[in-house]
Formats: sequence, structure tokens, C-alpha cells
Amino acid sequence: MSPAASRDTLFLAATRPAMRWGVPMEGYYLNLFGTWLLGMVLGSPLWWATFFV
Repeated sequence: MSPAASRDTLFLAATRPAMRWGVPMEGYYLNLFGTWLLGMVLGSPLWWATFFV
């Protein structure tokens, strides 16, 4: 990477993945969906409440 590109804020911002709480969005939503699905399969009494949020 050239020295100019390492200092260019727009270049750095455009090449970073979208994140939420430091986790890439793909991993965040995969974890969210997996947790929701596991709660539904295991019979958690709160899984149905996610539809009302």
C-alpha cells in the first residue's frame, strides 16, 4: 500500500467492512439468527417475543 493511501481517510473508510460493536455485520447477523433459531428449537419461552420487538 502506498504511503498516500495509508493516510487517506476516505480510502480507509471506504475499504473497511461495515461493523456493529466491532463485529462485521455478516457475523453479527449470523450470530443473531443462530441464537434466535437455537432458542426456538430448544423451546425457549421468550423466542416468540422477538416478533413483537
